[in-house]
Amino acid sequence: MKLSEFTDELKKKKQRAAPKPGEKSTLQERNASLGTSIVDLSEGVFHEMDKDGDGEVTFEELCKLFFKHASAAELQTMLSWIEVEPEPEPEPEPTLSDESIAQIHKIFKLYDKDKSGTLTKSELVVALKNTGMEKDEIAILFKDYDLDSSGTIDKEEFLKLMDSTGAFAD
Repeated sequence: MKLSEFTDELKKKKQRAAPKPGEKSTLQERNASLGTSIVDLSEGVFHEMDKDGDGEVTFEELCKLFFKHASAAELQTMLSWIEVEPEPEPEPEPTLSDESIAQIHKIFKLYDKDKSGTLTKSELVVALKNTGMEKDEIAILFKDYDLDSSGTIDKEEFLKLMDSTGAFAD
């Protein structure tokens, strides 16, 4: 858990516990919301839990905090209760051949009906309507690959879109 996650959770808990305007509450509940909260102390509490100072509190650090007198064997037993999955190997970035890139540029040129150098959503819909995709699927695709949120897809964005299909993998 990172400091920001810790603080956010404490703030949410404080908001849930706070009396709501117009709702009946006790004097004790109203006074509780006025004093110092653990949220105000969250950074110090977090750093106290984060013994190795790496910016994250691990399950092992929590076990050592809550069970100060546990032996090394007992800590190992507690750590065995959680399953730590190894980080998956990142998938290699597919690289397109020069031939594939040239082919994709030709397709782009074909789809760019107004020769503006970009594709509008309507140009993409017209181009992909015969592929069996629904108009709303194409709209989602357009939104996902309009990386600069310009309202159009340029050649580089189109190249990434086409590369994501796997149709041009060598």
